[in-house]
Amino acid sequence: MGNLRYHLKLLKMKNLAFILIPILFLGWFATSCKSDDDNSPNVDRIVDSWEITDVKANGVSVYEFMINTPEGCFLNSKVQFFNDFTLKSIPYELNDQGNCVAGAEISGTWSRQGDVYTYTIQGETPDSQTVNFVNNNQFYYSFTAEEITYQIYFSRM
Repeated sequence: MGNLRYHLKLLKMKNLAFILIPILFLGWFATSCKSDDDNSPNVDRIVDSWEITDVKANGVSVYEFMINTPEGCFLNSKVQFFNDFTLKSIPYELNDQGNCVAGAEISGTWSRQGDVYTYTIQGETPDSQTVNFVNNNQFYYSFTAEEITYQIYFSRM
């Protein structure tokens, strides 16, 4: 248990900002693309609304712990990918009273080459993640920070 607490402490401190940016890429959206006006088939299997459903540190789920901490507020964020290669996200953040609330909607663009998805949020520098689909309703991406491998899992909403 002590080792898990050490990993969680690292996650909460130095890596929180490092994790938040990629999560903005993949995890947030309240609207469903199933209501797209054009009714055209999806150009990619990522087109839909997604939410974060698990976070693993070195293979151990830390989601339940994180979601119940102020630092884990961002895990409530949603992302939606559209057929026109745009995206919208609703990030969650702590307000001045310490409550987890939806922030202002953020828009951006996305593209894919193989398993690598590249996204740009509101004109910021593009970022890329290798996405691994578990099935049609779940995917994850991984990254390593300070010798800890993290996996962020997303499920269709």
